[in-house]
Amino acid sequence: MIVIKFIIILLMILLMASPVYAWERPELRSTTTITSGAVLKEYHWETSRGPVNISVVEVDLNNPNVRVELIPGAGSITRRLNVSAMARNTGAIAVINADFFNTRAEGAPIGPMVVDTRFVSSPSMVYGLFALGITQDRRAYIEQFTFQGSVTAPSGAEFRLSGLNQTQYWQEGPWQWNELAQEWQEPEPIHSHVNTLHLYNDFWGGSTRGHDTWTIPTEMLVRDGRVVEIREGRFFDGPVPQGAYILRSHGYAANFLVQNFQPGDEVHIQYSISPNKDWSMIVGGHALLVNNGRTVPYARDLSALGGVRARSAVGISQDGRTLYLVGVERNLPYSVGLSLTNLALFFQETGVWKALNLDGGGSTTMVARANGELGANVRVINPEQEQERLVVNAIGVFSRMADIQHLRRSISSMTLTHVGYANFTTGSQVQLQLEVKTRAGETRWLLADEVQWQFYGLEGHVSPQGILTIGDTMGNANGFVVARYQGFSAPMALQFRETEPVQQQLLELTVGEPTLTIDGVRMGIDVAPITVDSRTLVPLRAVFEAMGATVDWDQANANATIIKGNRWIDLWSGDATMVVNGNAISLDVAPQVIQGRTMLPLRAISENLGFLVDWEPEIRRITIE
Repeated sequence: MIVIKFIIILLMILLMASPVYAWERPELRSTTTITSGAVLKEYHWETSRGPVNISVVEVDLNNPNVRVELIPGAGSITRRLNVSAMARNTGAIAVINADFFNTRAEGAPIGPMVVDTRFVSSPSMVYGLFALGITQDRRAYIEQFTFQGSVTAPSGAEFRLSGLNQTQYWQEGPWQWNELAQEWQEPEPIHSHVNTLHLYNDFWGGSTRGHDTWTIPTEMLVRDGRVVEIREGRFFDGPVPQGAYILRSHGYAANFLVQNFQPGDEVHIQYSISPNKDWSMIVGGHALLVNNGRTVPYARDLSALGGVRARSAVGISQDGRTLYLVGVERNLPYSVGLSLTNLALFFQETGVWKALNLDGGGSTTMVARANGELGANVRVINPEQEQERLVVNAIGVFSRMADIQHLRRSISSMTLTHVGYANFTTGSQVQLQLEVKTRAGETRWLLADEVQWQFYGLEGHVSPQGILTIGDTMGNANGFVVARYQGFSAPMALQFRETEPVQQQLLELTVGEPTLTIDGVRMGIDVAPITVDSRTLVPLRAVFEAMGATVDWDQANANATIIKGNRWIDLWSGDATMVVNGNAISLDVAPQVIQGRTMLPLRAISENLGFLVDWEPEIRRITIE
């Protein structure tokens, strides 16, 4: 039987190595920027099995605006969650499901996990499995990982640790050559928790640890490096206490604990993962699809993974600086899915250096947020079944810009003021203070070195103690000192001398017409005003500069700043929040980029600049004065 089984697996491997030819090469149909440093590419492929839709989130790890992190389900091991909820809970702009898991066990991943630099789960001792790791210097690797660890008693007796936060499974080894029988043989699988010692910490969310009918455990509770209690032949009730460890043992390992420890004894626990690098994240997968830019035979049994299915996978570039998250949809008849053979071929055709299969089929789900905007993520790859499956972890892509938007939404106002009387002239100094109020009603005073300082209309400096020194007013009548914190701005207007009244102008615009009339003089503009959800949007620079305002556009942060008199207004593309002199105001419609031009809500901005706006619906004309 063993020989027959080996022959069947060998035939499957050979089948994997032989490509199932497609009618044509994958066709790239669209590329959409999700955020600076990440794009969503949509491919269509006419294979011999039918049409296939493939989505690829390509991440430039060199770009500091974007980062990749592991999302551990609902926050800990054993607490599974669907991909859409993980994206919603964490603010990720793109997410794809990741590691395999045993649906009949305790909901723990098969592979290793490093979450935000913390090593929280060891790899299973299963032959041929790989994992994705990203270092703190933002380089990606696909490697085979191993676990090492031990527990040492006060007597010096030592026992090997077999795993960290692992549920029960069957350990496997590579096929071995039997000289006597003259054949390759598969070694007998071994139960992971028989005669072994496993470590659990507070990242394990379950109430039991490696529980099944095969083993009766002895558990030892450790806190602050010392034994608290030993329970021989039974579990501790409930999850691991915060900041503590539970050593779960059976057989020989249980004898080691009982014979070498008693409450109060010191316990020395050490463990690590190899390769040993400064890992930012690690997530497990299955076998390799591509290595050195070429497809490779699949090293695992295909009996449960074969066929044409939805697929999840990850790839990296040769220098490890580009990450490819790949989702293949199975949604008949529009997309039939891929075999693992063609999935590997897709990576080879698109120039990926090394690629790893992730949990596919009913687990495959990918979501992304259009242009990195806040709001609900859109499912790019829908699951095979009606509802998303609860999975153990996922790979998340995060945007600094989206993070800042999320933080900005928690602030209701930020006020920058000076203490006492001040005469703002060249060389003068004044003490500043900065107050932040949150939407939850909390108030906090910020230190000067917690914020970024910006000067408009003057040269100046703010010391770490919050003392403003005016260097030069540059001949201006007015200026601004601006404190920026978490994407929120707090301007303080400075008046250096009296200003003459500004002559009023009359502006006219018509929805749908690319023209602007100023005091009867008609001129063309790049983009015509449009109506979105009953609100008129107008091109940023053309209209507001015509009102006498100064306009600035920060491309990196998608931030528009409009300055007029003592008014300072900040807006962000895709964010329905406007900040006027440090106070957050909700907009009915968010600014948008249309035909390459930033379009802003006219009435809300104009009225906050002190203008009157009149709307004539019959002729769709707007008058501003």
